[in-house]
Amino acid sequence: MKLEAEERERDKAREAELDRIKLDLEARLELKRLQVSQTQNVPVVGAAPALKLKNAIKLLPKFNEQNVEEYLNGFEKLAEINNWPQDSYASVLHAMLVGKGLKVFAELSTEDCKDYSKLKAALLNAYSVVSEVHRSRFRNCMKQPTETYSDFVFVLGILCKRWLEAEQAYDNFERMREVIKHEQFYERIHPDLHSWLLDKNPKTLTEAAKLADEYNAVRKTHMKTQKTGPVTHTENSTD
Repeated sequence: MKLEAEERERDKAREAELDRIKLDLEARLELKRLQVSQTQNVPVVGAAPALKLKNAIKLLPKFNEQNVEEYLNGFEKLAEINNWPQDSYASVLHAMLVGKGLKVFAELSTEDCKDYSKLKAALLNAYSVVSEVHRSRFRNCMKQPTETYSDFVFVLGILCKRWLEAEQAYDNFERMREVIKHEQFYERIHPDLHSWLLDKNPKTLTEAAKLADEYNAVRKTHMKTQKTGPVTHTENSTD
């Protein structure tokens, strides 16, 4: 029964992933249509020459705190389709934020609030949509019985891209090599040390190794102290 329940959960997760991918494809096709129309000097219905915040907000769904990554992907596709200027992304998104998202916005500096890329990074970090999540999704992805192998390969490609983009390694081969070495290193160390290093978030493998050595040295010292007990001092007294 447990295996059947897990299988159903994986099927549901996969169906949701495929739905998101279909939406991405539809948005890309629409964007391509707009680009072709503009190249041929054909007027595009619904494309406003200047952004009006009130009109932009009407096009957006409510902010989804349960799936921030999906919401931001949809937001960016909609912005591209409607030709919104990139310097307006942050102000439009701010108008949609609720709950924790508003708190994140309030804690950023004024300059960072105007920078969509920094606002996006802060939101993803606050809602725990970090590169490790993308890596885990990619590595644990399995072909479902209802999928063709072509479907499976397509999903793997999407998940891999999201992981590498989160690591800023998708178009950076030097960074990509560093990410691969990082993963291999993390896979071969103790789970407790792995979790501790993820919190420290070292940028390079050399930095990760130094932190791991420090962790190990402190741990050995602590274990030695527990084994020998605290040192006590006695004084000789005379009558």
